[in-house]
Amino acid sequence: MTVYITAIYKKGNKGDPSKYRPISLTSVICKIMESIIRDQIMEFFPNTNYFSNNQFGFIKGRSTALQLLCIMDE
Repeated sequence: MTVYITAIYKKGNKGDPSKYRPISLTSVICKIMESIIRDQIMEFFPNTNYFSNNQFGFIKGRSTALQLLCIMDE
């Protein structure tokens, strides 16, 4: 399997390397497998209480904005 990585220009000075972000160009099969694996992992971790109740980012329904509201409530 071959993965190609290319730099995509964001904005600003085109001569500044920090103004580019790397992206990987993979096949559709790779994207589907990645999605299946991610879904399985995100189903497994909450069901096994792997995440702390203080974990907000990267969990469906528990955004960092919700975390800020919880902190302000306390």
